Amino acid sequence: MYWERGFSAPLRAITSQLPPTHPYRKQGEEDGEAEADRAPVLALQRFAELVAERERAQPGLLYNELLVECASALASELGITTLSDGAA
Repeated sequence: MYWERGFSAPLRAITSQLPPTHPYRKQGEEDGEAEADRAPVLALQRFAELVAERERAQPGLLYNELLVECASALASELGITTLSDGAA
């Protein structure tokens, strides 16, 4: 599920707004990776599902637009109304 390592920081910008006990805050455990570089696994899995759904619904959508739309959709699902610049 690490197809989008570069997206883990913006994803953490979303999940950091959740309560500390929320399952989407749990980090993966990659050998040799600093904790700050680990992706929030369940959130990343949900994000991947949103990407797949959106790609099927809008196959011509540009990739960067796809990422922004999916980040916004994930935030919306989680009740987050304000995204930091790094999240979308």
